[in-house]
Amino acid sequence: PGHGTSSASTDVPPTEEDDEQLARRLQEEVEASGAMSDAEVAAFAMQLDELDGFTDPSLLAAQFQEYDEKFTLDDAERWNGHGDLMHSPFSREHLSLEKMDPVILYSVGHGDMLEKDFWEMLQCHSIRVLYDIRPTDHRGEFHSRHQRFSIASLRGQCRSRGVFFKSMPIGRESAYGTLAHVRSDEGRHTLVELAWQAKRKRTAFLGSEELWKDDNRQVIAEELVKGGHEVQHVRSDGSTEKHLPGIQYPDWLLREEERLKLLEKKRQAGEAGEKVHKSRLERSSEAVAARLARPTEELDAMTELRLAANQRELVVAQRKLARYQRLADEKGLLANKVLKNVPEWVREDALKQAEWVAAKKKEKADAEASGAGAQEDPEKEVVEQPSLPDAGEELPGAEVEESTAAASVEAHEAHVAPPETEPRQRRAGRWARSREVARASTEDPSEL
Repeated sequence: PGHGTSSASTDVPPTEEDDEQLARRLQEEVEASGAMSDAEVAAFAMQLDELDGFTDPSLLAAQFQEYDEKFTLDDAERWNGHGDLMHSPFSREHLSLEKMDPVILYSVGHGDMLEKDFWEMLQCHSIRVLYDIRPTDHRGEFHSRHQRFSIASLRGQCRSRGVFFKSMPIGRESAYGTLAHVRSDEGRHTLVELAWQAKRKRTAFLGSEELWKDDNRQVIAEELVKGGHEVQHVRSDGSTEKHLPGIQYPDWLLREEERLKLLEKKRQAGEAGEKVHKSRLERSSEAVAARLARPTEELDAMTELRLAANQRELVVAQRKLARYQRLADEKGLLANKVLKNVPEWVREDALKQAEWVAAKKKEKADAEASGAGAQEDPEKEVVEQPSLPDAGEELPGAEVEESTAAASVEAHEAHVAPPETEPRQRRAGRWARSREVARASTEDPSEL
């Protein structure tokens, strides 16, 4: 029985008072020995506060909330690097430029540099990730001044050097420029993805101009710095310049949105650009022969499609191939680019584009014809044009100028409107009368 009693007494857990007395006794023993460090004293003091119940519940709640936000942010940043980081709704909800850890990014521009010099500049800072943010046109295509800095060429150069390359243009025409695009969700998502890459590898974003003050990448640098990150502008010699917030944007950036909106309205109205009139030299037989002698550039349609890294680039590549095929069908041997290994659906898209272009041209011609007919006065009689002189007859310049001046005086006395506002038929009749007067003067030399 005695053994059972002692066993039962040992199974009873120690009370809170026993733990507190034990902790105090240990603290007194350590203090008496003088071998306790400051960190151990602080740990014992914290333990005593917890035992005495002096911990503030609000502090514990704030600490647990901070842990929870950190875990949520880590879950939102889970990405394998393929596709888009902000494609996930969970990432779009919890990730923002301000919430992410501060990182350092590099701003680079190629300008007219050589390929060797450009990559030496990147190697000075061990760049492993390169994002192409150069703006595109209304078709979603980028036209580089140099072939070595085209998107396809840069993608191949990065692949051969083990650098991750991704094209995410900011400032395209359909988004109305850089300032308007960077304020949109797509622009903010691109900046978040840049910060995500910079947290793991040395990341740079690419612009078109060598000087960052002449390039639209100054807007991206300004937004990143406002979000709490650091941006270093890399010069052509490898030196860097830290971006300071609060810069003044140039006038061409501030007016870019207004200009692109006006250009879009003109393009919708069919007045986007003036028609290029070729000179007689460009239409000569020598120019055509030189054009035919020039080798035609062949593009593999399937290779162009495989180079697309995402759905957006695939759509742009499909439209571009259809346009190349349409132009090749229209120009024949004079086409600059010819496609090979063309899928059937690309040919069908080219036919649809040709039909759409023909319909637009017909609409424009009908609109011009209706506008010209409305300007003409139907009550005015059409002046019959006399026959032109024979090919063998020559009109002296002096007689023609004198007769033209006389006809102009007669028209002024008759209160005829200026040539700019007259109908074409009246102008043609006046010119015919002038030529008739000139012919009569040549037939009778005594009148001179």
